[in-house]
Amino acid sequence: MCFSADNSKSQVRPRPARRSPAPWLLWLLLLPTAAAAQTLQLTFRAPESVADRRGDYPSAALRLALDKTEASHGPYRLEAAPAMNKLRTLKTLSNQTLPNFLAVLAFDETHAQDGLDYVRFPLQFGAMGYRVCFVAPTKREAVAKAKSLEALKQFSFGQGAGWSDVAVLRSNGFKVVEVARYESLFAMLARGRFDLLCRGAIEIEAEMLAHPELTLEKTFALAYPLPMFFYTHKDNLAVKQRVAAGLQIAFDDGSLPKLFNHYFRDGLQRVDLPSRRIHRLSNPAVAGVDFDFRKFDLRLIEALD
Repeated sequence: MCFSADNSKSQVRPRPARRSPAPWLLWLLLLPTAAAAQTLQLTFRAPESVADRRGDYPSAALRLALDKTEASHGPYRLEAAPAMNKLRTLKTLSNQTLPNFLAVLAFDETHAQDGLDYVRFPLQFGAMGYRVCFVAPTKREAVAKAKSLEALKQFSFGQGAGWSDVAVLRSNGFKVVEVARYESLFAMLARGRFDLLCRGAIEIEAEMLAHPELTLEKTFALAYPLPMFFYTHKDNLAVKQRVAAGLQIAFDDGSLPKLFNHYFRDGLQRVDLPSRRIHRLSNPAVAGVDFDFRKFDLRLIEALD
């Protein structure tokens, strides 16, 4: 019961009848908030072939970053894009023909001219900059005898069309043969169309399994800064910020380094970088990176510290 403030003249007042809320109000109260209801749609670059395992770790890292931010940013759905090479990937990113499309690319200032921007976190901790090579059957002995960087420049190097390694190798004086399709690189090397096919030390183990007919050269490795980032269109600001935040959280709590080790520790041990001659190259492109990506670098070879 309710009482008036005047106790000397208190009166009992009847309680107003409780009215049921309007049906439309009940329906509104049952709706989740807009932030909770909206599912973020993302698309990730798919492998170029069945044997292409280069995207396994990046896609797992992307899911980890999205999971780490699900409580703060809401649910998501991640789908694979159609298979495409790098040149088509760049066009798709620029045209925004897929929702919140992300692809892993080496840093290149020219990407900004196409409306692209990158997540400020080096996905592979600098490990992609260590390059070991498959060698053509007829060139094994000659390459093994090439002790200096200048001696290696007499050989031809196969690379994918548009890959960042093309500019790095050419700027350092190497002969490069560009090939449009990823899988064609391995077939062309086997036929001796070029002499060497250098790959990231963290990705070559899967390629060795997929192409047992090829021989891994064991005497040298190239090393140059090659930070890899998630790229997306610059207008996808919320996606870029969420992925960056999720990667940083996963790095700080140890789950991202653990994921990296799961995919690459055994392979790095097998390529045995410390036993190789290391030839260091420059990569002028990285001067445009606008944050200190090197603080995340793994120290894979003490001589390079």
